[in-house]
Amino acid sequence: MCTLWLVFALGLFVISASLALSANFSMSYRSVDARDIRARLEAEDDSNDAALAVAELHAEILETAQEKNSLKGRLVTVALGIEVAAVACVSVTIVEVMTRRSPPACGTRGRGEDTGAEACERVPTPRAVSTQILQRDFS
Repeated sequence: MCTLWLVFALGLFVISASLALSANFSMSYRSVDARDIRARLEAEDDSNDAALAVAELHAEILETAQEKNSLKGRLVTVALGIEVAAVACVSVTIVEVMTRRSPPACGTRGRGEDTGAEACERVPTPRAVSTQILQRDFS
């Protein structure tokens, strides 16, 4: 069951990272060249009409930029929410591992049976391993 939670968390982390990276991609914002604005101001007969046309153009540019920035903000917010869910999955795995009962040690009783000396004979103690290493001839 722990593996399932970790796989699920990994998938959520990948989705979260993808959304966060997509929010960081540059979006093409509408812009106006200063020469175009100056030409438009000079081409209009009435300076008030020219100023109004330039102001409308700037308002359109601002609206477009705000819409794209709002989209980026929503992507980052969703990515963070998914990342919190992934961290929760990892947390569930940690709790499951920490609360899992470990198998009985040698010489203790487990499931009503004595695991006694015959089970311990198959598993060398750390002292026995270190003694075997020290007794080897390394020449």
